[in-house]
Amino acid sequence: MITADMVPPNLLIDKLANYIKENVKEVQPPEWAFFAKTASYKERVPDDLENWWYVRAASLLRKLYKEAFGISTSRTIYSGLKRRGTKPPPHCKSSWSC
Repeated sequence: MITADMVPPNLLIDKLANYIKENVKEVQPPEWAFFAKTASYKERVPDDLENWWYVRAASLLRKLYKEAFGISTSRTIYSGLKRRGTKPPPHCKSSWSC
């Protein structure tokens, strides 16, 4: 039996995002999702505006399958560095809302 650990992550996330988009009506992006950044340290909205909500949901499902975690850990997983020009970049967690 093939599990999520045996499949390359990029293939699994793409197929799962398409499945969620077409079949799971409960996972719909809110109206503000097309105008919002995914984190405070990001400078722009996601490049793939139509699918980023479903790709993030598929990524979370894959990570939850591998190991259970809470909201604080998911904020750390999707964290990054905030650009501040010539100053050193601080580590910032992602937002709570998306």
